[in-house]
Amino acid sequence: MRGVRSRESSPILGRSGQRFLAEAGVPGAALVLEDRGRSTAESARLCARILRERGWRTALLVSDPWHLPRAARLFRREGVTIFPSPAFDSPTWTRSGPRLRHTLREGVSLGVQRLGPARQRRRAETPAGGSPIREHAPAGEAL
Repeated sequence: MRGVRSRESSPILGRSGQRFLAEAGVPGAALVLEDRGRSTAESARLCARILRERGWRTALLVSDPWHLPRAARLFRREGVTIFPSPAFDSPTWTRSGPRLRHTLREGVSLGVQRLGPARQRRRAETPAGGSPIREHAPAGEAL
């Protein structure tokens, strides 16, 4: 379970999800709370570490439908095989205002996340104060 921190820094969703699953009959030993992450990327890293320490390779990833594509990408990047499960009954999904706002924000975040590796590669190829290094073949030769 991944906990979400409120402004008071207390994990809220993780603990309530943990209670829900325990009441549904999921054994306590199968429920682990990660409540230190302050972002989805950080939580993905911390959850992946927990999974590896326990010898687990797969996880059920439950989140708002608008958040699931980016969260799934981050968990996969950490090497976790996930089974995504959108929470279509979430208040941020069932109400059109929050759904639109969150979907737009996540779309931008996902785009930035996808561009990040390309932007980092360009920076690595750029000498200090110069333009990206490009290899050129002598006239008439191919690289």
